[in-house]
Amino acid sequence: MPVGYERTFVSDYIPNQCSLLPPQLATELYSAGRSQDQQPAGTYAREVLEQLLIDLSWSSSRLEGNNKSLLDTKELFELGEHAGPMDEDTLMLLNHKDAIESMVDAVPTEGITVPVIVDLQARLMRDLLKDARDIGSIRRRVVNIDGSVYSPSNIPALLDDTLKDLVDKARQIRNPAALRAIVNTELDQLEQYNGARYNLARGMTQRWIDAGRPR
Repeated sequence: MPVGYERTFVSDYIPNQCSLLPPQLATELYSAGRSQDQQPAGTYAREVLEQLLIDLSWSSSRLEGNNKSLLDTKELFELGEHAGPMDEDTLMLLNHKDAIESMVDAVPTEGITVPVIVDLQARLMRDLLKDARDIGSIRRRVVNIDGSVYSPSNIPALLDDTLKDLVDKARQIRNPAALRAIVNTELDQLEQYNGARYNLARGMTQRWIDAGRPR
C-alpha cells in the first residue's frame, strides 16, 4: 500500500522543542563541529573552497550515478567548460561546482530562504531537465519512486506551502545539528522540484558545516 507525504510532520514541528535527534546527541554534534576559535560563518568554507568543490561535487554526483572519477573531477574543474564535450556527467559536476560556490556566499549571509533554495535547484539542474520551465518552479508533474512504497505529494499548492513553512521554522532553529536533520529529511521527502531531490537536500545541509547558527 502506498505511503504518502505526512504534512503534519512540518506543521506540528515546534523549533527548539521538537527534534529528529535526541537533545544530548544534537548538543554533542554541535559542540564537536564547532572549533574553539570559531570564525565568521563561511570563512572556513572559503579558505578550503578549492578542495571542497572537488570533494563535495564528486561525492554528491557519484551518489546520483555519475561515472567521473575524483581525478576526472579535479581536471574538469581546472579546465572548466573548455574540458571537452558537455555530456550529462560533465554538466552535473560543473553544476555542483557552481551551486556550492553560490551557497558558500549566500547561506552564511542570507541563511536559508526560499529564493536560496530555488537558486540552488536551478544551478544544480541547469541544462539537465528536458523542460526548462521546471527550473526553479514548484513541481507540477506526478512523481513515482521505483522500488518504494513512498509516494510524494503531487499537489503544487501543498508543496509550495509546506516548503515555506519548513523554511520559516528552520530559520528559528538554534542548533545547526538539529537544523540539518530536519532540513535534510524534509527536502528529501517533499521533492518539491523536478530533479535535484537528493542534491538539494545535501546542498542545503552541507552549507551549515561551518556556520555558527542559521540566519
